[in-house]
Amino acid sequence: MITTSPVARWTWNSTSVTGDETADCVGAALSVLYVLGANRLSGPVRRISVEVGRYGAPRSPLHSGVFELQGNVLEDNARRVVEEVRAGTPRGPVGTVVTRLQCPGRWYDAAGAERREARMFDCGVLATDTFVAVDLAAYGDCWLPHDLTGRPQPEIHRANAPRLAAALDGVAVLLRDPTEPDAPTRYGVPTPTGVGNLLGPDGTPDDVRSRFSGAASAAYCG
Repeated sequence: MITTSPVARWTWNSTSVTGDETADCVGAALSVLYVLGANRLSGPVRRISVEVGRYGAPRSPLHSGVFELQGNVLEDNARRVVEEVRAGTPRGPVGTVVTRLQCPGRWYDAAGAERREARMFDCGVLATDTFVAVDLAAYGDCWLPHDLTGRPQPEIHRANAPRLAAALDGVAVLLRDPTEPDAPTRYGVPTPTGVGNLLGPDGTPDDVRSRFSGAASAAYCG
């Protein structure tokens, strides 16, 4: 069941920085994208948005734009995007740099068939000269032990949840920071390794689809 807002969100904070906010920010975003792809979670992402904030005036950025990604080589894309951002950024004190990615994705149904979706993950990165903060949001209920109506879906969960867990661990290793689950959403409860179902008063998985009818379409993850 595809959702119009995230099922779960996770965050990381890294103090392993180079002092180059733009390179740190773009590099972290594309590295997360690489981890998602390596775990067969994301499809090709063609664009990344980058905003370079002016120090002391966050509402008046030095530069912002959307930049094309080409091919699958992380280092080449990171280098080229950073060069393009620098070329378009006027001189001035940099405050924060922010990147955003919307990622198409793939999941596997109960029969093991691959399904593709236009949007399954959002990734945002904020970099300063002292830290890099990353957040990752996932859409769809294919990560959950029970679907959004509360019905068990063991085959779907078994085919998809381990790949999500591996990706979350991969990002944690990459950023040298443990995965921090965000607050529960209207659809699920994030954990360091994935997402669990919301429980009703009787302790069983809740039928959140009925509660939030209109916020999801009737199809597993799509």
